[in-house]
Amino acid sequence: MLILAILLTTVIVPSISHKILVYIPKMGHSHVNFLGHIADTLVQAGHDVVVYTPEYDRRVKTNGTKLARTITRANNFTLSADAEHLSDNAWIRNGEDISEVYYMIAKIATIQQVVCEGTLSDEKLLARLRAEKFDLGISEVLSCCGFAIFEKIGLKKYIG
Repeated sequence: MLILAILLTTVIVPSISHKILVYIPKMGHSHVNFLGHIADTLVQAGHDVVVYTPEYDRRVKTNGTKLARTITRANNFTLSADAEHLSDNAWIRNGEDISEVYYMIAKIATIQQVVCEGTLSDEKLLARLRAEKFDLGISEVLSCCGFAIFEKIGLKKYIG
C-alpha cells in the first residue's frame, strides 16, 4: 500500500513548467552558443522554450540550441565589405586608435538598428510570438532589440 501511495504521489504531483522566449541575435558564435546552452538547460528542466534568432552575421550558422524550438529570421540587407568582417579579430585590434573603435561601434549599431526595425515591423512574426503567450523572456544584453520585442508582444517578465 505504501508503494502504491508513493507511485501515485509521483504521478499526481504537478510540475511547474513555463513558456520561455530566448532572443539570440546571430552576432557571434560565443554569444549564440552561450544563450543556446541556457535554452537547452531550460528545456532539460521541463520548460517549453522557443529561441528566436534574427540573422546579423551570415557566417554564424548555428542557432546555439539542440533542444529548443527555433524561429529564425533571415536578414534582408547587404553588409558592406568592411562591415561583413567587423567581428574578425575584435579582441586583438589596436584599441589605441579611438576612431577605429568608434567606427566599429557605429557600424554595429547601424546593423542592429536595421535588423531590429525589420523585426519590429514584421507583424506576422510578432503575431506568431504573441500567440505563444510566453511567461518569460531572456535576451542578449548586447542588443536591446530583444526587450523591444518583449514589449511589443506584451511580455512583461524578462531578464537579460
